[in-house]
Amino acid sequence: MVWRVVCSDVLDICTVHLHDCSLWTYQISTNLAAIENSLKVVYGNKEVLKLDLGYSAYLSLSSSILLIITVTAFHCLLLQCLQNVFPSSHHIQKFFDQCENGDNCYKNPDEIANYDCRICRFQQCLRAEMIQKLDKLELSDTIENLCRMEMEKWNLFVNFRAPDNITFEDVTDSTETQFTKKSPITKNTYHDWEFINHVVTIDFIKKLDFVKLLTSSDSKVFLKSCYLNVCIVALAVQSYLSKLDNITYPEGCPVFPDEMNITTSKCPKVENRIKCRVIGKLRELNITKEEFLLLNIIFICNPDVPNMSETGRLLLNCYQRMYGSLLLKYCQVTYQKHAPTRYTDLLSICNVISKTRQDINSVAILFQIYQPAMEWKQMIRGAIDYHSK
Repeated sequence: MVWRVVCSDVLDICTVHLHDCSLWTYQISTNLAAIENSLKVVYGNKEVLKLDLGYSAYLSLSSSILLIITVTAFHCLLLQCLQNVFPSSHHIQKFFDQCENGDNCYKNPDEIANYDCRICRFQQCLRAEMIQKLDKLELSDTIENLCRMEMEKWNLFVNFRAPDNITFEDVTDSTETQFTKKSPITKNTYHDWEFINHVVTIDFIKKLDFVKLLTSSDSKVFLKSCYLNVCIVALAVQSYLSKLDNITYPEGCPVFPDEMNITTSKCPKVENRIKCRVIGKLRELNITKEEFLLLNIIFICNPDVPNMSETGRLLLNCYQRMYGSLLLKYCQVTYQKHAPTRYTDLLSICNVISKTRQDINSVAILFQIYQPAMEWKQMIRGAIDYHSK
C-alpha cells in the first residue's frame, strides 16, 4: 500500500512509500493553476483527504508520521514529511534543533524562510491542533502509565542515590541522570532527602513524552521553572496518604530540621504554611490518587515559562488542554452532575501550590541572609540561587 497525492484523479504528482518515510521536503512545480479540481490524497484505492488549491493540510500517515501539504502559490506544491513526531521510548533524546530564524520560518506563508526547519513545521502542526488528533490520550491507559511512572519515581526516591557532585545545570540538561542502589542500612539526612527529591522529580519530568519534543534550550528553562511545584505536590500527597498533618520526608525526617531554626524562627507562620497548607487543601477535597496523577501533569504543563519559545508554549498549552480534558472526563465518570464543581475545586489546588512556592522562595532568601555559611549540596545551592532571583 502506498500514499499518493493526486490531481484530477489522473495525474500522480508524487508517490510516497511509507517504508521510505523520513524527514524530507518535496517542492514540485507544475501548472496547478490550470487544474480546477481539488488535490486528493489516496491510500491504496481509498481517498483520505481532499484539499482545495491555496490551502494547507496536515495528514497522519501513521501514529508517528505527519505529511504536511501546502500549496504556496498556484504553481507550486510543497510536500513535507515529519517522522517519529511522538517518540514512544523513555530514552531521553531531543527531536528538534533550535530554529535559526527564531521560530519564524513559516510566519509569512508567501516567503517561507526555511522549508526544512523541523521546529517551525512542528509549530504549524500545533497551530492546526494536529497533536490532539494524533496523540489521542485514553483515560484508563493514561492513568495506568502515570501511576507506573510515579511508582518508578518513588522507588528511585527511597532506594537510590544520585551523584553527589551533580549540579543544577547538569540535572536540568537533556541527558539521563545515573542512579545507584542505596545500601539498606543507609539512613538519609535532611540534605540527602532534599537532594534526591529534587533530582528524581526532574528525572520524572524528563521522561514524559512531550518533553522530548522541546528544544534543548526550552527543555532547560522548562525543567528549572516547573519541577519545584511537582516536588511540593508529590511530597504533600505522599504525606497526606500517610495520614500526616504536615509535609514530611520518609523515615519521619522533617522538611525543616533543627539546624535551620536560626532562619525559620524569623518566620514561623511561613514555615507552618509550607508544611501544612497543601495537605490541608488535599484533605479538604479528599483527593483521589487518580485526580492527583492527572492534576500533577496539568501543573507540569503550565505554559507560563519565562524565556521559552512560542513553539514550546504552544506545545505545553496543547498538552495541558489534553490532560485537562481527561481530568474533566474522570470527574464526569466519577461525580456525574457534580463534575464541573469538582473539576473547578481540583484546579484550585494550583493557587495553593503557587502560594506555597512563593513562601519557599521567601525562606530561601532568608537563608542567604541569616545562614549564608550553611552547607548545601552543589545541586541544591544552584537551585536556591536560581529560585532566589
